[in-house]
Amino acid sequence: MNTNWCSNEPFEWKREYCDFLESQYRESPSSKEAYLVLLQSADEVLDYRLAEDRYQRHQVVIEQGGNHRFENLADYLPEINKFLLDFS
Repeated sequence: MNTNWCSNEPFEWKREYCDFLESQYRESPSSKEAYLVLLQSADEVLDYRLAEDRYQRHQVVIEQGGNHRFENLADYLPEINKFLLDFS
């Protein structure tokens, strides 16, 4: 059992979640695939610079500040929608 750090609600993390995440991993992003990567520089979980480097051939947005949850995601909904329409 774990505790959601935002709401303090308990939740169960199952091994199958890890299995699923591992199945999604790619050694390197394909240039044939399109990614829109939204990053915030104050992510307290991941170093945004690693993602910036990994996805450098794709569309990367880096916003100063923020956090791991990507604050103000709603501001980017038009850009996300355009990206999805362009690559669907």
